[in-house]
Order: sequence, then C-alpha cells, then structure tokens
Amino acid sequence: MIKTEEVDNKAQEERGTGGKQRGIIKSKEILCSSSSVLLDAVRFGAAMAVLYSHFAHAGFASGLREATTAGNLAVAIFFVLSGFVIRFVSLSRETDLRRYAIDRASRIYSVVIPALLLSFLLTSLAHRIDATRYGALKVETSSLHAFWVTLTNLTFTSQLWGYEIAPPCNGPFWSIAYEAIYYVLYGLMFYRVRSRWLWFCLILLIAGPTIAFNGLFWLLGCVTYDLFAGLRNQKNAVRYVSLLVCAYAAALLLGRHPIATFLRETSRERRLTASTHFITGIFPDAARLSTSEGLPWLARCSTSFFFASVATALIMLLTLLFLDRSFPDVPAQLVKSVRVVADSTFTLYLVHLPMLVLMGTLIGHPVVSLWAKIAFPASVILLCILLSRSFDAFKFYIRKTLLRLTEQGPG
Repeated sequence: MIKTEEVDNKAQEERGTGGKQRGIIKSKEILCSSSSVLLDAVRFGAAMAVLYSHFAHAGFASGLREATTAGNLAVAIFFVLSGFVIRFVSLSRETDLRRYAIDRASRIYSVVIPALLLSFLLTSLAHRIDATRYGALKVETSSLHAFWVTLTNLTFTSQLWGYEIAPPCNGPFWSIAYEAIYYVLYGLMFYRVRSRWLWFCLILLIAGPTIAFNGLFWLLGCVTYDLFAGLRNQKNAVRYVSLLVCAYAAALLLGRHPIATFLRETSRERRLTASTHFITGIFPDAARLSTSEGLPWLARCSTSFFFASVATALIMLLTLLFLDRSFPDVPAQLVKSVRVVADSTFTLYLVHLPMLVLMGTLIGHPVVSLWAKIAFPASVILLCILLSRSFDAFKFYIRKTLLRLTEQGPG
C-alpha cells in the first residue's frame, strides 16, 4: 500500500527535509498527469472494495451482498500497483540504497505505528462498551500479547510461514508484512548489495512459501512498468496490448468452467488439508506446528490472485498507454482533488476496520436504512482522510530525522 506518485515535488521536499539537505535530488517526471490520476483512482477503489467487504458483514449492516472475494482480490491489485510504483520510483529518481530505505521506512511507519495504536485503542473501547457484540473476534487484552503483536507487526515478522499475528480487529495488516519484505528484496537486488543473492534466499527462507508465492504478483507490477516504459513510444502499442487484453478475456470466458473447478479445488480449506496431510506424512513431528486449521504454510497462496493480478496488469498497461498518448494532461485542480482523497488510501486500508468495530458497537445493531448504510462508511472515509494529513506530517518528520541521522558529514 503506497502512494502512486512517490516523487516529492519541490514544496514537499522543502516541507519534509528542508529542501537543501545533501543527497536529495528531485525526480524526473515520467508519468503524465492523467496516468497519475488513474493510478490514484485504482488504489483508492481497491481500498474501497476492502472497506465494503468488511462493512457488508452482518455485524455492521444488513441486506448488503457479501463481498469477501472482492476484498481479497483487491489485495492482488495492491500488490501489482505497489510493484509498479516502486519500479517507477527507483528508475526515475537518482537515488541510492540509503535514500530508498529512508523513503520506504518513513512511508510505511508513518501509518503502521499510529494504525497499531488505534487498533488497540478502538477495539479496547468497543470491548468495554459491549464485550459480547464482537466476542467472536476474540480480542486479547493481555499486556504480553499486546507487546508480541506490536513487536512482530513493527518488524514485519507477523506473517512468517503463514503464522498470522494480527492486531486486534485489524486483519488487513497481513499484507503490510508482505510488502515490507518485497521492499527489502527489491532494494537488495536493484542496488546490487554485496552478497545480495545470499541475503535474498535467506530472507525468502525465513519468510516462507506464501510470501514467496505472492511476491510473483508484486514482481508482475515491476514488469508492467517496464513494459509501459518500453512501449509508450511505440506506434502500435495500444493496438497490440488491446489484442492481448481481448485474448486474455476470451481465455477467461472460454475457460470459465475449468478455471472455476481449479479455484474450487485449490481453495484455502483444501490447501490447508492437503498440505497438512502431505507434510505430516513425511515429517510426523510437523503436526506440532499445526494451528486449529492445520499447517498454515500455504494458507494465503491464493490461486485466484493469479487471474486477478494478470487482469489488473494488462488493463492497467493498456489504459496507461492510451492515456499517455491520447489524454496526457488533465486539469491541475482535478489532479489535486483526486490526490487529496487518494492520499488517504493507506490510512483507510489500515484503520477502517477498528473504526467500523467501534462505530458498530456504539450503534448497537446492524444498520438497515439506505442513508445509514451510506453515512456509516462515508464517516469512516472522512475520518481517514483527515487522519492521513497528520500521518503525512509524521512521514516527513520520520524522513527528516532519518536523513539527519544517516547523513555522513565531512567530519
């Protein structure tokens, strides 16, 4: 979950780092304004899908169509978009490993830290108001558990080998640990760190097969950017990619029945059962590592992510090429307006569920009326937009502090 335009303009650099600190070089503008608006819209739309998938739960609203699948597939979109943007930033900005690490750390911690605090605070309040309403979520309140959750999520080790350690009432945190690991792996390879292949393999071994598998979708985002950069000046690029999109859509349509069977046979429950049976058959002692569902090592290796991520990459590539060629510029006011809303995406993704839990507890029953179903999530979105401004200020503070601490002076 990151911003689609990580390139800071002059005003942001001056605001966040003093504008004249050593090692800060203004990035080259690659994406046209219409492309930037598109990417902003995609990331905010994906966050809205996740929000709706949780809000449609019977505990918050009644009469809404269940959308858990849409919420899960939105994460595949985030992975592709994240890889695309990181590739764009690293290729269009004259930077080094130090600046890359500082940018990533300031961006992710500026939201993760307050989101963790809000998760504990809001769910504790909800638990005090009505401990039975969301009792099924099993809110653990011991200080030792809170310390362990905080430590693993701040170090992004909360998802190693599928053993999930999520903040209370905040399942979306799982994907952040994945992305942080992908940032590290990409930085190792792109900046050619010494012994990078050894570190790359060691990190993947520690992370486990699920994180390695989903990394393919993040890598697809990087490939999508490379294709865009290579095709944007090709005369017939839009036509060829259009044919590719049509071919993929036709393949999905013609193969919908075998694909549906494949997805059903590789569902989470079947993966857990089959992998647990296979592994414990070879290593009986591995049964000790099982959770209530079995060995979670392949729990999030979602095969549906493959179809969603490929579709996302192709459609995004086609649309970006078309906009770059036909509508490169849009009014600056539109860009600014979209950016204000879209900049709240990361905050919305990590904070919406604890907010829903608290607000649902205060209301005391699932909302029924249409206006309530609109006002409930709209208020969460508005609060997240307001919070994101403070989180942005926190990001610039972290970035400025890290730059100062890591800057190597002449003496």
